[in-house]
Amino acid sequence: MLKNQTRAFFLSAALIVLSLVLIASMAFAQDDLSRRYPGWTLRASFEEGDGTVAVWTRLVNGLLYIRRESLPSSDLQEWMPVPVTEAFAEKLRAGGMEDLLAFDGDQVLFLAPEGLDMEKLSAEGEAVWAEVYMDGLTALDDGMRVLVSKRNEYGYYKTNASLPLPEGWTLQTESCGSGRMAFSSADGRGAIFLRKQDGTWQLKQVLLEGKVQYQTETWGIWDMNAASMNSSEGTVFGQFPWLDLFTAEFATLPGTFEEAGDHIDRAGWAVVNNPRPTESLNLRSLPDETSRSLGKFYNRTPVEVLSWQGSWSLVRIGSDLEGWMQTKYLFFGRQMDSVRCAFPVIPDEMTQTFLASRQNIGEDLIGVPCFWYVGIQGDYAMILNSSRELYAIPRKAVD
Repeated sequence: MLKNQTRAFFLSAALIVLSLVLIASMAFAQDDLSRRYPGWTLRASFEEGDGTVAVWTRLVNGLLYIRRESLPSSDLQEWMPVPVTEAFAEKLRAGGMEDLLAFDGDQVLFLAPEGLDMEKLSAEGEAVWAEVYMDGLTALDDGMRVLVSKRNEYGYYKTNASLPLPEGWTLQTESCGSGRMAFSSADGRGAIFLRKQDGTWQLKQVLLEGKVQYQTETWGIWDMNAASMNSSEGTVFGQFPWLDLFTAEFATLPGTFEEAGDHIDRAGWAVVNNPRPTESLNLRSLPDETSRSLGKFYNRTPVEVLSWQGSWSLVRIGSDLEGWMQTKYLFFGRQMDSVRCAFPVIPDEMTQTFLASRQNIGEDLIGVPCFWYVGIQGDYAMILNSSRELYAIPRKAVD
């Protein structure tokens, strides 16, 4: 018994010593952060998960550099250097960044946007809202124009500007961040734009009196009253003129799905229309019924029509699968709206897997993402998603 008590005593003592060592090590690591990068000023550090996140800034020749590191993984992130005014620089030197900068995911929000040096950004006016990314900056100036700035390898900035927001339209700054911008108008319309991976900004949703009316994709628009992840019902395929933030005319932006449908340019688009909805249409490698099949596709599968040859149409499904379909089994223009969708329903558990895969690569799944079971290729199901990516998975996983 005495032996057990002795063992317990030494074990407790060892645990206490180990705890003290760990506490001392953590304190040392925290204190060492300020010396980790010479020439940089430690602005903040906080616990995140099982580690620590630290933020540093540096001012050099009127440029603000920002870096953040996750420890102990040493995952280092650096933002595009941003030109700031001397007044902003003085405030940063004098104190912390609480009133000047805030982190929102992979973006840094300027809480004092007037501190941007607009002349160095090759822009006019004064910024009233601004957000910095790893590779660029987005701002709204006092002329109600949205600005996007990039810095080239020589240190020069190029800034693109949108058309000025018309009277009655405002940027809802409290709803902006994490790669999204929200606008609203005095007549109840609203618009949400998302920043794409290539740095462009695309219209995603249009609202009326706070309710989403339609959603836009690169292939057209989608009625939110009929939207489903597994069906293309309620879609109008074609080009929508208001997709690009920098050319969009907000004053004429349609407020309802019906109005938006009247402005879609349907040229160059079609949908599969098998006479029997239970059948599927072959995509052929050549304009010949005996040529190799690249897959069979269900009714209302959207196709981009590239050219024609006799009774055949050269089409593209998704972003890169091209082949030939018989033109008589395709509907064009407003006829597309009459075709009922025949996609098989994907099981919920597989849909959740698809959602997780998109989120893992950083895709903003605002609204209703689509995962359409558009066709089959042998033992594989062909799945088309919102980004027009077409990929094959074993049919046994979804049938």
